[in-house]
Amino acid sequence: MSSRLGYRTVNAALTSAFPEARKEYPPRASKLDPFKPFIDEMLRADLDAPRKQRHTIKRIYERLIDEHGMEDVSYQRVRDYVDKRKPQIRVDAGREPPQVFIPQTHLRNRESRRATAPASPGGRGG
Repeated sequence: MSSRLGYRTVNAALTSAFPEARKEYPPRASKLDPFKPFIDEMLRADLDAPRKQRHTIKRIYERLIDEHGMEDVSYQRVRDYVDKRKPQIRVDAGREPPQVFIPQTHLRNRESRRATAPASPGGRGG
């Protein structure tokens, strides 16, 4: 074993083949957090607005800077939040059904195998 490993690490490895689960840290606060209620309010107002009068992400970003004095928050951060939050608000308002995603699982090498006849003794098919 390497000399960089302490006795506790070696003892833990000998005790169990699987490492202990890592401690989960609480989510950190974002600089966007104080502005999220305003963004949600704009998105809710857009539910009843005609299509051409709805807020674009750029317009939401500009309004946050002009009307609410937002600084140090990138356009990309606002865009990511709006992209995630807009479908949730539509579902909460009953405007569209919730999106259900069922991940496909494939058993390795099961679906790729072909049902073929056994090979002939001469090595030729037929």
